[in-house]
Amino acid sequence: MSSDESDHAAGRGEPTYFIRKKSWRSPALVAWLRTLDALHLFLRYKGAHLASQGGWPHYRLESDIESSKPAVTGLPIGFYSAAATMDQFEAAWLKPLVISVNLIHSDRVLTHAARYDLSNRHIVTGRFDPRGEPQPASSRQRGSAQQSEMAAGRST
Repeated sequence: MSSDESDHAAGRGEPTYFIRKKSWRSPALVAWLRTLDALHLFLRYKGAHLASQGGWPHYRLESDIESSKPAVTGLPIGFYSAAATMDQFEAAWLKPLVISVNLIHSDRVLTHAARYDLSNRHIVTGRFDPRGEPQPASSRQRGSAQQSEMAAGRST
C-alpha cells in the first residue's frame, strides 16, 4: 500500500521516507491509518521504554508529492474521497463496497497513539522513553539486562 520514497540527504545520512498523497483516499481513512502506524510503534516499545529488537518503522514525513499508483479497488465506500466517488466513470472502476466501516478510534487508543509519531526521528530510532525523557542507549541496554536477570530469578 506504500509508495513512499527515500531521501538519505534529508535525514543526514539516515533514510527519510516521504509519504506520497493518494488523492483517492478519504481524509478519515488517512487519519485512521496514521493512528494504526503509531500503534505499531507503540507495540515495538512494548507499551514502555523497552524497545524490541528487529527492523523498526522508517522515519516518515508527509509530502505534497502525489502517488502515481492507481487507487485500490473494491474497498468500502468510506475509504474513498468524495472526489473519487463523485465521478461516475471513476466510481464504476473503483467498485466501492456499499458497507459502513467505523474509521473512528476510541479516545484511549488515540491517547496511546499520540505519543508515537513516525515523523519524530527520535521516537522511530527506539531510543524513546514514552514515560519521560529519552534514554541514552547505554542505560536502555543496562535496564534491559537488569530486567532479563530479574526474570531469570537473579538480582543486581
